[in-house]
Amino acid sequence: MAEATAFAKKNTIGEWPALMMVLLGKLRGIDIPDAVQGAVLAAERYWLTQHGRPEDLLRAKEDVWAYVDTLPSRGMASSRGRAARAVLCVLEPDGDWNAASMTADWFADVTCHRNGLSD
Repeated sequence: MAEATAFAKKNTIGEWPALMMVLLGKLRGIDIPDAVQGAVLAAERYWLTQHGRPEDLLRAKEDVWAYVDTLPSRGMASSRGRAARAVLCVLEPDGDWNAASMTADWFADVTCHRNGLSD
């Protein structure tokens, strides 16, 4: 969250868009399943180029959840599932400070394997 706050101040943007941009940068270092690549593109279009629409993010979120629902343990037991759940973090068009903090924590949980799950 501190990284997003610093990014927001440096670029004079809100903390929510800053967090989304920071998390998108972190997603680049993760092996994202092909099934959810379109959702990443929708998030990049919305957050990085401001050419997307909120409804594009919400549609992408539905697609990612549909993929997650096909996985054992709803995705938490595999790196593919955790990567898909990380993508979900950048598909909310708006959020407040509390949502940003929870999203940052959840992103860290699913990407850093703090949840104790392994493949």
